[in-house]
Amino acid sequence: MEPLQTSLNAKKGLDVSIIQSQDVQPLHVRGGQITPRGVILHCTPDQVGDLHSMGEEHDQQLRYESMMLRISLCFKSGEVVSINSEAQIHSIRRVSQKEFEVEMCFQDMMQDGYRQISRYLVDGQHPQSA
Repeated sequence: MEPLQTSLNAKKGLDVSIIQSQDVQPLHVRGGQITPRGVILHCTPDQVGDLHSMGEEHDQQLRYESMMLRISLCFKSGEVVSINSEAQIHSIRRVSQKEFEVEMCFQDMMQDGYRQISRYLVDGQHPQSA
């Protein structure tokens, strides 16, 4: 795992990148909600299709597939902390014609990651990224 990264940025909320390998561009998705157990992502139908293509067995369902996440926690102060975790897709649910909710559960969180998530949650309710 990479070390914890901190920077300053003006945006607020939660940004998530799903990483398949070093050779492939990460998939950037809008984060909706994070807890110490996992994260709920808001994906377009195209992004869900990209998630399916990341799986080891393209013919199998994507549920329970493990992927690497890079999560940027954007605090109200402008501080941005990036944490890494392996996560497993728990469910994919269609919420509208143009949006899916993908629930992922953390499996192998980097050291200090849970503390940063807790700090982010205590920082206050953040508006969902647009």
